[in-house]
Amino acid sequence: MCEGVEAVRVKFLGGFLSLVAIFLLFTGVVLAPGYTQRVNDKDLGEEVPREKPVVPPEDNLPPKAATGEYDYGSPVPPAEIPVDDDYFADAVFIGDSRTRGLQTLSGPTTATYLTAIGLTVDTVLTKPLIKTEDGLVSVLDALRATPFGKVYLMLGINELGWVYSEVFIEHYQKILTEIKKINPQAQIYLQSILPVAASREDQIYNNARIREYNALLQQLARENKVYYLNVAECVSDAAGALLADASTDGVHLKKEYCDLWYEYLRLHYVP
Repeated sequence: MCEGVEAVRVKFLGGFLSLVAIFLLFTGVVLAPGYTQRVNDKDLGEEVPREKPVVPPEDNLPPKAATGEYDYGSPVPPAEIPVDDDYFADAVFIGDSRTRGLQTLSGPTTATYLTAIGLTVDTVLTKPLIKTEDGLVSVLDALRATPFGKVYLMLGINELGWVYSEVFIEHYQKILTEIKKINPQAQIYLQSILPVAASREDQIYNNARIREYNALLQQLARENKVYYLNVAECVSDAAGALLADASTDGVHLKKEYCDLWYEYLRLHYVP
């Protein structure tokens, strides 16, 4: 009788201990001699793994950030330190009477100037206007005979009366293509067309037309990966016209404003 009761007690105790073991297994409690402990990441001092941020592939990044290429569509920003005359020793300035004024009044004395009164983007390529020992040659032919590392272009004031601005850009594109053929490593700077004075504006020579041309030049610089210099900003008033006292005829700059032009070039360059 007592043995039967004892057997029942043993069976009951065994079943109870089995249930306790199952409970401890599923609740994460560890039995050790003399104590119990609940195991979790915090108690172990281990860092809980976190999901890593999703990094987009380079193809999805903005082009400038992904490639590190220069933003040719933006004007060259000012540098901290201006360059001196020696920087322009390998520079060639190509332009019309405005650039000739820069040469005569203020421009770097170390540079080469290929200029002509009335020069346009089409006559640069074909018309004999530059004096050499062998006679008159075109601006482009004169450039071929000149060692250079930089080219500064300012053309467009004489083309404002052209019916189609697309034709202006087509000829400008030909100039850039030929310069790159002559020296693929040269730095090419497209200078914005300077404005005219408000008193000088008419149906042909007006600042709205100049702004249109300059926007096309900026796009041309982007497409050809050449540098765009917004030199117009250094001689413009708040309305975008040439400063009233900058010129005697509303088009060509006085010396002090040619000085500003040159100072702008000295501060705006790409190393």
